[in-house]
Amino acid sequence: MQTVREAAKEARREAIFAAAEALIRRTGHTDFSMRDLAQEAGLSLATAYNLIGSKSTVLYALLNRRADALAEPGVAPKAGVAMRDHLGNSARRAVRQFTGDPEFFRPLMRFLLSVPDPVHRPAFMARGLAYWRGVMQPLESAGRLPDGMRASDFASVVHLVFTGALDMWIHEEYSARRFQQELDKCLALLMLAIRKDGNARPGRSAD
Repeated sequence: MQTVREAAKEARREAIFAAAEALIRRTGHTDFSMRDLAQEAGLSLATAYNLIGSKSTVLYALLNRRADALAEPGVAPKAGVAMRDHLGNSARRAVRQFTGDPEFFRPLMRFLLSVPDPVHRPAFMARGLAYWRGVMQPLESAGRLPDGMRASDFASVVHLVFTGALDMWIHEEYSARRFQQELDKCLALLMLAIRKDGNARPGRSAD
């Protein structure tokens, strides 16, 4: 059971996250200092540092909290949904996670892409890879992947394409539509290797 002290500490942490998001949305950038962040949260600078740490730690933690929404249940295909549609729905969901809120994600990611972080960046990347592994797992379970291939193999390819297209969108070199198209092309190529059913020969198209 959470103690009063722990609850108060958690409330202050939530205030810091809320303040960081508010500053990003209000200013359109991440150039604010930890002092600005503490002031926005109604806390002392020392308290803000003690609760979370540096600004990059705060922003990476904020990103990972938002990314958690993508990993919520619902990755598995619904009954009666063709695998091609399952992949397309999963791709659109992943893209909308970012392109649906560009005023927040573009400035946040521009900052974080330039900051090395041995803890929170790997955690963010692992979340994305886990999402795509969950998307691909039904194909492996149904025996529809080429011999010797695993869901994790397909997931790593899609994740690499997704993160590359995400970087292009963040820097406004891709529109949201182009971001989606690049991911769709990757999935269409992978579909060429997916078996129509668990007993079919590798290399035949599916659904």
